[in-house]
Amino acid sequence: MIIYIKMTNGEDLVCSVDNMPAAEDESVQIKFPFALKIQKEHGFYEYSAYRWDMFLKDTADSVYWIPKKHIMLFGHASDNLVEMYTEWTNEEDETREDETREDETREDETREYTSKEELLLLKNYDTKKVH
Repeated sequence: MIIYIKMTNGEDLVCSVDNMPAAEDESVQIKFPFALKIQKEHGFYEYSAYRWDMFLKDTADSVYWIPKKHIMLFGHASDNLVEMYTEWTNEEDETREDETREDETREDETREYTSKEELLLLKNYDTKKVH
């Protein structure tokens, strides 16, 4: 489920949670958090977001705990916010996949090949037709 969190320092977060925190919980477990920047320009609100954990090493689960004493309020995100969050996380997934492919390509390009057949297979040539 996607929730909105207003932090005591004024930050607005949107993130995923497995379960809505219970009243007696001392902290909230969040996943894939994005910080929201909200500005009013010419009478309209503009929204932008950035990964809240963008300076931390990527992990598969991106799970963090926030003490409730640092949270002013939290609740289910609006449909509009859920839609935006879904787009942002999909973009993040695509970026990670692209980076992984680039890393794999770089590894292939720097690898030393020991035989002509191995190099031809990499280039998708049929080794039986090449002499």
